Amino acid sequence: MNKKNILKKYGMMVLAVYALAAVLFLVLANHHIRYTPEQSCVIAENPEKDLGELVDGTSIVQTLSDTQKYLSGVEAYFLTYGRENQGSVRVEILDLSDESVAASSTCEVKSFGNGEWQSFELDHPVDVTQLKGQPGIRFVFENGTESNAVTMTTQAVSETDQELWVNGERQDGRALCIKVIEYADSQNAVWYPVILGVVFLLLAAFCAWNIREEKKGKITVALKLVLMLEKYQFLLEQLVSRDFKTKYKRSILGVFWSFLNPLLTMAVQYMVFSHLFKFQIPAYPVYLLTGVVLFNFFNEATTQAMGAITGNASLITKVYVPKYIYPISKVLSTSINLLFSLIPLFLVAWITGRGIHWVYLMLPFGIITFLAFVIGVAFFLATAMVYFRDTQFLWGVFTLLWMYATPIIYPISILEGTFLYHFQKINPLYYYITFFRTIIIDGVSPAPMAYLICIGFAVLALAIGGAVFKKAQDQFILHI
Repeated sequence: MNKKNILKKYGMMVLAVYALAAVLFLVLANHHIRYTPEQSCVIAENPEKDLGELVDGTSIVQTLSDTQKYLSGVEAYFLTYGRENQGSVRVEILDLSDESVAASSTCEVKSFGNGEWQSFELDHPVDVTQLKGQPGIRFVFENGTESNAVTMTTQAVSETDQELWVNGERQDGRALCIKVIEYADSQNAVWYPVILGVVFLLLAAFCAWNIREEKKGKITVALKLVLMLEKYQFLLEQLVSRDFKTKYKRSILGVFWSFLNPLLTMAVQYMVFSHLFKFQIPAYPVYLLTGVVLFNFFNEATTQAMGAITGNASLITKVYVPKYIYPISKVLSTSINLLFSLIPLFLVAWITGRGIHWVYLMLPFGIITFLAFVIGVAFFLATAMVYFRDTQFLWGVFTLLWMYATPIIYPISILEGTFLYHFQKINPLYYYITFFRTIIIDGVSPAPMAYLICIGFAVLALAIGGAVFKKAQDQFILHI
């Protein structure tokens, strides 16, 4: 195949992949595109007085005003008297003009924590503009008995158009300690397809320009990369195959360790942390396993890539091969383990009732951007290892600190008010792990900003790592 056809082939592949990714994003992230992010509207949050034991048949109604267009959930503050109670609580969104129920949610009170906010996700969002009258929230308590029921709390408020009723009796000057989860229509929804379309046209123009320059006999950067990929593709495949086979050489279980290792790690950590610290995390096995799988890949890939140059000294000093191939091959060989490790992750998610959703089609985006980020880090570490052999020991300590500083085992909520909570804003691993958890656990697409952040960290790591590697690679032979 001539150069012209090669460039056309890769250009068409890039455009096709981008178009498919853009369409999937517009479809699967439709909710984030059409609506504003969910916000918590506080009705009252300072528990000053409780309502006593809320036994079977108790009804509490809190009227609402000045809400956004859509209501999707409610958070309520409960006291359990330090005991495990029985019964259930049903939350209903009411149209107060006729007391019709627009949406509801039910929870068993035995799962409530004492002095904790309990979340109720409505069975479907409510458009308050479609209600005939003022919206309200009703709490209906069922099967609770004396000395075996929970209570709610209220706060004193000034004059307001919101009212609180308990079993039909108005509580003047009081408001229920609850928060309403709400959102509205986004004013920016129309810009997403426009921006994605403009980027597609720019990519198409870039591909066309490269093909035109090639016809003139010029070698562009894109053509140079394509030709280099074609030339060294076989070598890269051999290096990846060699590294993968070497890892499991003479191992009885072989590649099965890719399945077993994350499961064993998750099992040990789950038994320790779920019982010792008792984290209240939904689908904790999936939450934990997602973090373990991604961090194990990051740790193993960067550790292997660190010695990519020094470990291939005999080959580098004898044959010319673009040196960037060596750290890339290490990361790609480790990525095979990542793909195998995702299989038990999906199985655990399915067993725990998370299900398999269409939004899983966005996982390749997370995998590709995470790979790009790891390759960028690998370039930097491989360079540092050539000049400073203690890098391997320092990196082992650094990754251990990084693991415990990232919410892999614990929820991010326990970091609130600490330095580590603010550290997550610049922690790439936190964003990549959260991206996967949102898809696998919540079954929804991450917010558009999450996609941009993943791309941003990948580009930044590649730019810095690639620049350091390129500047130092000609001197490698003098130090290995």
